[in-house]
Amino acid sequence: MKKFLFFKNSETDALTLPADNLIGMEVNSSSAAIALTFQDFKDGDGNTTLVTIGTTTDKANEALEAIANEIRSGKNPFIVVADEVSGDFLHPVIDAVDASLSV
Repeated sequence: MKKFLFFKNSETDALTLPADNLIGMEVNSSSAAIALTFQDFKDGDGNTTLVTIGTTTDKANEALEAIANEIRSGKNPFIVVADEVSGDFLHPVIDAVDASLSV
């Protein structure tokens, strides 16, 4: 089943990307954010799309694990990772998403 990851930080700024294009997740040095890197699918020019989500300090690894588990084992093809407008987050330690979402 093809899965998609959804991020939204305002009524006018949202992004949905194929989970198949996720090529990396990296926890920052303070363990308060995760950078998700996606292979470019728009132009095929080898660029990447970066989405950063904020987490509770020292809890980013929990969020990273939750994202990986949902992609691997979740039943829903549409995965809301972070929606600041509705307050819907995949895991309780996720609390924010990039200020600007674009590909």
